[in-house]
Amino acid sequence: MPLFFGGVMANPKTDARPVYPGGGSRVCVYPNSSGTASDYARSIAWVESIETACQTWRENGDTPIPMLKILSSLDWHGLDPRGLRYLYYIASLGNVLDQNDARQFALWYDTYELGIQATAKYDFVAYAQIVAAADRIGKLTRMASVMEDAVWYRSLALKGLQQALASFSRENADGVLAASISLMFNQPTPTDWRRVMQGTAAVAEAMRPWAAFSGTRRMWEHIHPEVQDSQCAALQDGNTSSYPSELSTSSAPMVTVQSSTAAVAFLLEQGLTAMNRLGTCIRHMKELSTTVRGLADMLRMAQAHHLTGQKYDPFWLAHPFCGMTNRESISFSDISRSKPFVLVFLAHLYSALVVLSMLYPELDIAGFATVRLHSLDALIRHFEPITTIHCDACRESHSCKELLAFPGNVLQAYRKWQIDRRMSSSSPRTRYSATERLKEDSFDLSANAEKIRATNYPCEEAPGGCNLPGESVSGSFC
Repeated sequence: MPLFFGGVMANPKTDARPVYPGGGSRVCVYPNSSGTASDYARSIAWVESIETACQTWRENGDTPIPMLKILSSLDWHGLDPRGLRYLYYIASLGNVLDQNDARQFALWYDTYELGIQATAKYDFVAYAQIVAAADRIGKLTRMASVMEDAVWYRSLALKGLQQALASFSRENADGVLAASISLMFNQPTPTDWRRVMQGTAAVAEAMRPWAAFSGTRRMWEHIHPEVQDSQCAALQDGNTSSYPSELSTSSAPMVTVQSSTAAVAFLLEQGLTAMNRLGTCIRHMKELSTTVRGLADMLRMAQAHHLTGQKYDPFWLAHPFCGMTNRESISFSDISRSKPFVLVFLAHLYSALVVLSMLYPELDIAGFATVRLHSLDALIRHFEPITTIHCDACRESHSCKELLAFPGNVLQAYRKWQIDRRMSSSSPRTRYSATERLKEDSFDLSANAEKIRATNYPCEEAPGGCNLPGESVSGSFC
């Protein structure tokens, strides 16, 4: 009898793993080629060292990734060589960032090992990580077989996640959180992305009673940054008279803004100017300049509706710029201290999305803004000792202070805006009642599970029953 998990139908008798990922027992719709099965398996030119390592990995469970040697599973969830190659790819990305000394500039990568290590214990986390790798490789190579793999593994990850949610507890909460965060960056539509973000926020809220003892505490703190409120409060000492501390324009004069509404309006206008200038400097970088134009359009639409009192769906506005696997994404090897304009681009990307979350607070869930502020702060600190950057497009040097005026203002404004929002929306009585309610729920994990299941995760059918994710007009690594 088929089983149902939140709209996803699975039949254990027929939904066996296909011989070739994405193939199943259906008749292949692609024309036959003269290549052999071996040629198909090597349709992506994996280097021989990876092939050998993955074969050894499958045969005796000896993983080639050092961070996965703890809690290692001998059968590795029954993954075939193709799945292990994808897992090898995603697990090695941290090494690329480390070689470039750029891990702190990429989102969530200060907690990178936590998500990867969870793959050894939870199969659905492994599937979620494989989705990220297959999606990215598929978008870059435009290979149908790889895209089918991504769809297949996404269906497995979502089914496993739904099963884990049905029995949500302190024991499997770390795996649920790790898988949810991974899936946040690989959703084909704004609606699916919204559901995963809301589900991730619900999981993090249910983990609150034991978060201090969780193996994924650092992940949790990105979603609930109030644990660092004392640090944020210290930043505003001596500057309580105005809303953000002096917002600087890229020209020279310093502007002081007195309210959150004025701050958002100022940042939207400054962001448009900053994007136009940055687009000129990186016009020779096709993918990045395309994304910058898209970000400018996003800010322009948000500004136009803000002035008329109307609003867009914020998830629709932000979705093209929040995927790790879009074809126009920055490659991980490009995020390097030796490529300053790539880092300047990242700072503007994060800043534009943070401003959008200030305009639409419903977007600021599941660490959407705080994780970007974390990397934005690292980027600004990196450029502090640097005076100028040479621009090949303009054939002159630009002041770092001018280039990063918009990101710097966003960082200051959001910190003050976040504190003011919490102070105005939370009285001592409401804080006390919320705490008491969480204490009561901590003794009844089924109640927490019900809250989580109330937020529907997107449901995917097996390959052949759903559409492949479409290419977005512009995207970026975030």
